Amino acid sequence: PSAAELAAAKVRTWRFERRRGMWSVNGQIFDCDTPAAQIPEGSGEVWVFQNNSGGWQHPIHVHFEEFMVLERNGGPPPPFERGRKDVARLGYGNEVKMFMRFRDFTGRYMMHCHNSTHEDHAMMVRWDIVPR
Repeated sequence: PSAAELAAAKVRTWRFERRRGMWSVNGQIFDCDTPAAQIPEGSGEVWVFQNNSGGWQHPIHVHFEEFMVLERNGGPPPPFERGRKDVARLGYGNEVKMFMRFRDFTGRYMMHCHNSTHEDHAMMVRWDIVPR
């Protein structure tokens, strides 16, 4: 992404955490009927993933589009994260900042933790790409 594209991008923060004995994203368990975000088709956004779940790690898989990691824990990403990705590994207390473009198809999409137990217990979120 260009500097201008990054400057104009909306920033969304997604906190992956354990609350009240449940795995959640931004304090909510999965609701397939309600989008957590509605993103205009053709836009670009910066997403910030935060692991606030104590001693757990989360490999977060984003459906629809690959992303570019911009930062890991406030610094540049390591060499193995400098290409296009569809999974961000969130270690203990980690924060990963990435850039995504939502260009090709409108519809319902989701992201989720790839730890099977976390995924099975609702650590996922629906987001929609909507027509401009």
